[in-house]
Amino acid sequence: MQHQAELALTAEQRTAITDAVKRLQAQVIDVQWQMQYEQQKLAQLLSDSSVQEAPALAQIDRVLDLERQIKKAHLATLIRIKNTLTAEQQRQLRSLVEHTVGVR
Repeated sequence: MQHQAELALTAEQRTAITDAVKRLQAQVIDVQWQMQYEQQKLAQLLSDSSVQEAPALAQIDRVLDLERQIKKAHLATLIRIKNTLTAEQQRQLRSLVEHTVGVR
């Protein structure tokens, strides 16, 4: 985490955040491999000169479901991290990010 010193994270907070990120990485790596495989299958279906609509649409549903799983896992991790921070740390982090990105 880029701003951990400015936020004065406790050892417990650092551990909780690190554990959340490790869980995310372990969870997402398998889904990413599976998604790459399913995307290759979709590409193969779409590469035929005449595409069979039903199988192609079923395959995109599998790909999109895997993408949804990854996005859901990312959001769950962000929620866990946010809930680890105090209200003041959350405010500080918003301010630091806005200052860094230039968003107001």
